[in-house]
Amino acid sequence: MGEGLEWRSSLATGVVWAAVWAWPRWMWQHRGKGPRRLHTVPALAGSVFGLLLGAGGAVAALGSLLDAALRGLAGTHDVGTPWWVSVLQSLFWAGGGFLVWWWHWVRGEAWRLSSPLANVAAAFFGVFGGCSTAMAGAITAVFVLLRLALDRSEDMIRLVDPLGPALAAAAVGCLVWRYHALLTSAWSEKMRETGLLLASGVAVVAAASGVGVVVNAALGFAETALAGTGTRTLLLGGISALVVGGAVWWWAWQPADRRGWLATRPSSICWTLCPPEPWWDGSGRRSDC
Repeated sequence: MGEGLEWRSSLATGVVWAAVWAWPRWMWQHRGKGPRRLHTVPALAGSVFGLLLGAGGAVAALGSLLDAALRGLAGTHDVGTPWWVSVLQSLFWAGGGFLVWWWHWVRGEAWRLSSPLANVAAAFFGVFGGCSTAMAGAITAVFVLLRLALDRSEDMIRLVDPLGPALAAAAVGCLVWRYHALLTSAWSEKMRETGLLLASGVAVVAAASGVGVVVNAALGFAETALAGTGTRTLLLGGISALVVGGAVWWWAWQPADRRGWLATRPSSICWTLCPPEPWWDGSGRRSDC
């Protein structure tokens, strides 16, 4: 009886919110009742919402699947709800988010919009968000692998517990990051440089954090004759952040190819995200697409 009331309540909530979404969308596209200012905001907001929902669901589904596979390899099994239930639930959310994203971004041609808000949305949520997610997952995965090789202070199942979600975050984050990086690069050279600068910034923060953690762990080693488990784990975490952050920074920034770049190609993120009016074609869409 309780389960029947639960799905009926969820269905009613979905129907109500679908009506709330459909009515303003109809008014938005109406010639007489539609907004004359900021008319691109609904498409961009729907695209961002769908992207976040779809990416989050994809990370949860893939993470649950990889976690179940790792637990199976370790010879342990969950007690209670089967593992495939959480995977199907996450896939449902991922599919719904992808549908919302596709409806606004592809079918509604939000990717062709030419405005400062569109530049900010693609650069921040696509490039910056995807890069941050991918790097967080990669750092966690490298940390787990280092602990498996050098720090077996805990049970195997506890050591590999974060590995599935970390690999899923790295994979989905890379997919989101790569797609938006290629898309913004096709928009303009300034947007391509902005994407590289954002990725370089995330990588520098990760690498700098890794350096700080490594120095802290080294001081901990120097204070005691025999390093404890916590110090070793801290050191491995810093090494993971330093390795992943340094590699991504070297790939994105390309220091060997940037001699004299600042002198020959001065650029500004503010100029890129807020281009002057002559850069537009007057129709609200990119003239180069």
